[in-house]
Amino acid sequence: MTSLYYEQTGGGPDLVLLHGWGLHGGVFRQLMDSLSDEFCVTAIDLPGYGRSPVVSEPPSLNDMADSLATLVAKPAVWLGWSLGGLVAMILAMRHAELVRGLVLVAATPRFVQATDWSAGMAPETFSGFAKGLTDDCHATLNRFVSLQSGGGNASRELIRQLREEVFKHGEPHTGTLAAGLEQLRDTDLRQSLAEIKTPTLLIHGDSDRLTPAAASEYLAQALPDAEMVLVKTAGHAPFISHTNIVAEHIRNFIHGL
Repeated sequence: MTSLYYEQTGGGPDLVLLHGWGLHGGVFRQLMDSLSDEFCVTAIDLPGYGRSPVVSEPPSLNDMADSLATLVAKPAVWLGWSLGGLVAMILAMRHAELVRGLVLVAATPRFVQATDWSAGMAPETFSGFAKGLTDDCHATLNRFVSLQSGGGNASRELIRQLREEVFKHGEPHTGTLAAGLEQLRDTDLRQSLAEIKTPTLLIHGDSDRLTPAAASEYLAQALPDAEMVLVKTAGHAPFISHTNIVAEHIRNFIHGL
């Protein structure tokens, strides 16, 4: 796979950050600033997102995990947000020796609802995003961003920041976005979660409108070694709206490994 763009700051134990659908590593800037005094923090742009090159055939999540293992190639704590959470879990299954700990933010083993899975996005809402990409990509991304807010006074500022980040490096590549939606639609890790033996911290906003907090509650029960933190009034991006709270939980988790 083509080499991936990343930014790195700080020194100490390694912490690697993986972003969600439609975004890039720059979305973690505030969190990186908060944690770089104690950790070597690396934020990676996944293939085709941000400043990582677009590839003609978007890689599978398994291929992404393998590529990240080659790029980092040493034990680290891996933080995955939303889509990045799926990649981080797969990495822990396929390359356990490189994963000291997992931090899963607004994560889920299955993004879309099913007959046996209520803790996901309604299929018709998800289909609307997929159709919107073809009809009006810009408007669809703006709608997606607006759904990431939670409650309280921080919502408007969160949406402003996320909109700025989404289009910071130009219009995101439509093929990459479409492939990402297919990955979110088709991936179901529920039967494989017992393979993840690494200590895991789950962080979820109690007002998340994209991924219900019940998804993290499920992960907390299904993963062999997991603890969950529910962030009050936070939406889908608590590391932006509640940076200090999230950073403190991550610090304590890494110190406890």
